Amino acid sequence: MGGIDFDLPTRMAPQARRNTLDALPATHRMLAEMPILRDIHFDTIALLAKGTRILELGRDARVFDRGSHPAGLYFVVSGGVKLMSLGPDKRARVVELFQPCGMF
Repeated sequence: MGGIDFDLPTRMAPQARRNTLDALPATHRMLAEMPILRDIHFDTIALLAKGTRILELGRDARVFDRGSHPAGLYFVVSGGVKLMSLGPDKRARVVELFQPCGMF
C-alpha cells in the first residue's frame, strides 16, 4: 500500500484523520471522504479502492438504462446525475438528482 499503515482506528480526531487522508492515494481519499463511507475502516476503503474505476461522463451520457443489471455502486464526485424516467405521456422526467457525495 505504498508504505501507508491502514491499521488505524475507525474513529480519529479530525486533524489526525485529515493528516491520514492527505497521505492516501487519490482514489482511497475520494472514497474515504464520501459521507456514507466516513466511518469505514481504512483497510476496507483500500479494498473498495482496488475495484474502483473513475468515470468522466459528458453532460448527456447514460450511466445505465432502465431494466439493465447493476454493474456496481456509483459515487458522484463532481457535477450531478439525473435519474430519469418516462412518464405515462412518454415525456422524460427527473425522478432523483444525485449531487456530489451522492451514491446510487
